[in-house]
Amino acid sequence: NDLLVPRFWIAGSGAATFTGNVGIGTSSPNYLLDVSKSTVGGVTDMRVFNEATTNAASGARGIITVANASVGDPRLVLGITGIKEYSLGIDNSDGDKFKINDGSDPSAGTNYLTIDSGKVGIGISAPTHGLTVSDLNGGDDANMRRITIKSETHGVNSGFRFDSESANGTARGGGYYFQPGD
Repeated sequence: NDLLVPRFWIAGSGAATFTGNVGIGTSSPNYLLDVSKSTVGGVTDMRVFNEATTNAASGARGIITVANASVGDPRLVLGITGIKEYSLGIDNSDGDKFKINDGSDPSAGTNYLTIDSGKVGIGISAPTHGLTVSDLNGGDDANMRRITIKSETHGVNSGFRFDSESANGTARGGGYYFQPGD
């Protein structure tokens, strides 16, 4: 004995309004929009598609946003239920940096990548140079203290130069140039 309550309206313009959670493929939605489908041996897709073919300015986008700087983080969470989650989003509480972390929150968990004002940090949330790599979360794992740069296309005379500098960034030591076979 269901009770009929008006929760869906279609305006003359064609706009539809729902109150409460909306489910597609589920009779008990847990989210504002809850899309669910069992696709054994395949994938379940969600798409935003602009069919225009004649104008280069025609695009498509998905928008995840928050109202202002006083609220939480806009983010996309990728996960395997009960196993692992990664988030990518803007950390509103840390200078609006773009971060990729484990867990569902860009301002928590282990930070893997940070982009801030043109600086990129790997393993660090406050990059100080164009590229800052930290082994802070690596513990005693020697592989966390290695950076591998591999050239597949520049032949036997290719190499890479690394310069060292003091902790405060003022004194630079002689650089290291590596060439295949070094």
